[in-house]
Amino acid sequence: MKGSTLVFGRHADSGAHIAALTVDGRLENLAVDPPNAPKARAGAVFVGRVSRSLSQGGAFLDLGAGEIGFLVDPHVDARDLAEGDAVLAQVLNPAEDGKAARLSLSVQIKDRLLVFTPMRSGVNASRQIGDQALRRELTEALAPFQDEGGFILRTAAARATRDEIVAAAERLVAEWREAARVTDPALVRPAPHALEIAATDWPRPDIVVTDADASTRDLVLADARHRPVDPGQYALEELGVAEALEELFASECALPHGWMALQRTEALIAIDVNAGDASSRLPANLAAAREIPRQLRLRGWGGMVLIDFAGRDAAHRERLEAALRQSAARDGVKIAGWGPLGLLEATRRRSALPIETVLRRRAT
Repeated sequence: MKGSTLVFGRHADSGAHIAALTVDGRLENLAVDPPNAPKARAGAVFVGRVSRSLSQGGAFLDLGAGEIGFLVDPHVDARDLAEGDAVLAQVLNPAEDGKAARLSLSVQIKDRLLVFTPMRSGVNASRQIGDQALRRELTEALAPFQDEGGFILRTAAARATRDEIVAAAERLVAEWREAARVTDPALVRPAPHALEIAATDWPRPDIVVTDADASTRDLVLADARHRPVDPGQYALEELGVAEALEELFASECALPHGWMALQRTEALIAIDVNAGDASSRLPANLAAAREIPRQLRLRGWGGMVLIDFAGRDAAHRERLEAALRQSAARDGVKIAGWGPLGLLEATRRRSALPIETVLRRRAT
């Protein structure tokens, strides 16, 4: 299917609800609402109580209902937090493999038009809003809220009216005030669900395809056409997303002129690029550099990444690094450089659980 399509429906095997964005039939973005998901997922805001403060910095917080989080924030010295203190914190990295969720005191509350930063002041605008007069008008609309915190005008704000901007700001500020009144450990703002992520963080699609019984009340996509699939059918299967998801469980990924093997361990992600012969090494390596960020994004993998390009030809290092940097620009992948063994080292922020965790097959 040409153009961009947002597909939302239930995954037949796991029961999870999934939002997927395809561009010209190729899967590009993925958000999953797994059954029985933990509350401490990326974006969730908690009131936490300090249970243990570490002398070297950082603190463990009791989040209530048996969940814990680890607070590390470059803007705040957690050593100043005393045991028993109640603080508002946001989940950066979800809990995985017995580890505590990673938290920050620099809370950001998002909607489609704005990001509200109650701990920081000032108004900034997306670079995509290039009209300077419009930027000034939208910024001025937020002036009455300057004592509440800061705001970031998102790209979608360029298509909104002044009244819509003010209403969004009022709503976000009210949510924050309500959360700030809570004193006992509790979840005060749930993590965004799949449709919220699709509506607020992804490019607007040309068409939305859903299961026949799927609720789209949270989709703020008025200018997109909506088509439900026939009753009893799965949108994910009809649009080929279910098949693309299965490919994400494979340890190998095909490339033009080669393939690459991907393996996630507790310590790091290892990627080995292979070419058919010496003449195809560079094309295979360049294809891998363009594909790696997409694979990490769709698989929900993050942490330290080591890439072993085919041939390890030092003459092409700058070209490979530039290709990876360009393709990774929107994915939070940071390139550290080439290690002494000829491997390219990088990191990616882990903001979602791995696909193999959230789409575990239900027991039969």
